[in-house]
Amino acid sequence: MEVQTSSKKNLPKRMRYYQSVIDINVLAPGVDYSKLKRSFVIFICSYDPFGKGRYIYTFENRCMEEADLLFGDETQKVVVNTKGNVGEISRELKEVLVYLDEGRATGSYTQQLDDAVRTIKSSEEREA
Repeated sequence: MEVQTSSKKNLPKRMRYYQSVIDINVLAPGVDYSKLKRSFVIFICSYDPFGKGRYIYTFENRCMEEADLLFGDETQKVVVNTKGNVGEISRELKEVLVYLDEGRATGSYTQQLDDAVRTIKSSEEREA
């Protein structure tokens, strides 16, 4: 998972790279590929990288000729747009997106999150 606030370049290829790093670090040489677990690469963006207004964009590998045929590699790439307004998301997720985008707590969970962030940032050792 990564938060994207400034770099808007090469998002799909960066996600592809992260996916490969996950796989390389999970699978030792000589181990059967069936040991690879389902994996997700999640980017939380403070901008809409695809311009469709969605809160969440989920990608997985499919056959171009047969759209209902999944490739079956059990990987997903998820882009979360803090400025989205299209799609259904929970109230709690919306509060988190507002917190990430604007830095203000709007509910009990994000208040707890904000308290934890302040506690960590109050100590140089913890922040590191």
